[in-house]
Amino acid sequence: MRAWHALVVAAFATISPATAQTLLCDEPSRTPPPDYVPATPASLVGTYRCVGEGITITLHLDANGRFQQRYEAEATSFNKAERAELEQAGHVGRWRLEQDRLVLFERPRREPAVRLVKTGVDPSVWMRVEVRLNDGRPAQGVYVGEGIEANPQSQLDNGVLAVPKTHAWEPGVRQIVRQGDDMKLFSFTPAEGGPNVFKFAYSPSELEPFGIRARVVDAARGAIAVPLGIGGALLKRID
Repeated sequence: MRAWHALVVAAFATISPATAQTLLCDEPSRTPPPDYVPATPASLVGTYRCVGEGITITLHLDANGRFQQRYEAEATSFNKAERAELEQAGHVGRWRLEQDRLVLFERPRREPAVRLVKTGVDPSVWMRVEVRLNDGRPAQGVYVGEGIEANPQSQLDNGVLAVPKTHAWEPGVRQIVRQGDDMKLFSFTPAEGGPNVFKFAYSPSELEPFGIRARVVDAARGAIAVPLGIGGALLKRID
């Protein structure tokens, strides 16, 4: 699996193409062309595409502020599992223009909820946190943050975070946080000699929120740079 491919799903919404060093399909100029015209929402409506290294990225922006972004992978370049992973990495949602920034985003209507189900004591660990859906499956899209600012972050492994006594430990507040928008859902404080095992039930929203910041490279010629792995991709208008 290519290194940038492995990062597509995890990093697509976090890397700004304004600082990207490598752009698939092209390398745009850092200065506007002589006939540079500021982008407007109406000028961006259309379909954009990048084809390179066995992958096709398509972005469609409609006049009603909705977008669809998808990946297609060539069978000659990716195995079946890799193709399925890429095809599931697309997004559907809303878009807006902020100067030369194209923001692709979606926000759920229903608020998520976390409920403390059980506490306990385990002297072999500093802390053990388990977060599951109401049907018992491991929760996804949440992490455990340290302190009021929920930083640093610790990821769950199959719904569980365990910190053994052999690891460094800072006592204090911990928080269950939704990853898509860093929404703090539940605060708790492990105590040495007291409760340090926490089991939670998580009721997610109907969809996971996301925010992707792309860049309008050239509105007149139809070119948009979107994040891709540790770099980006330059999508060009096709209609």
